[in-house]
Amino acid sequence: VPPYRVYVSLTDWDALQARVTNREASKTGEDALLVSVNGLVFTARPNKGIDSGNLGLNSLQRRFGVFTLTQRVKVDVFESNAGLALTSVVVRVDLLAKGKVKAPVQLATEDMVGVFKAAYLSQVLQTQQPLAWDFNGTKLELTVESFQKLVPGGESPNAGQLLQPTDVVFT
Repeated sequence: VPPYRVYVSLTDWDALQARVTNREASKTGEDALLVSVNGLVFTARPNKGIDSGNLGLNSLQRRFGVFTLTQRVKVDVFESNAGLALTSVVVRVDLLAKGKVKAPVQLATEDMVGVFKAAYLSQVLQTQQPLAWDFNGTKLELTVESFQKLVPGGESPNAGQLLQPTDVVFT
């Protein structure tokens, strides 16, 4: 399950699909939609376990968006554009289960790049966004530290889209 995904009801999914005006700018490679939740961009998929009018988020997504369990949020279809294309992104890596680790953990960052791109390809990332990620059985918390965009500035200066040519640097 991609770690950046949120879930909507089947009814809400149909309503979102009906509002898509540019399918190529709103979809990801996995039959999911890019959505804006109170201005933060996630990938959404339908889930029959979610009631209509509700949104399924994980704890890191709730913390980053400062969402409460009963808070009303605005969900819209998000359309990407060339101005969001990232040329590079710097991601801080930390262990999620610090107290449980008895020995130092070494991670092969050159292997992590390909796996990270496969997991997050087409996702719109925001600076300081935390991401939970399982890399080869090691639970990690990633934080998007900074990035460079193909076109600096734009409508969303703190957001950029991860594409295949994007350089990824882990710290």
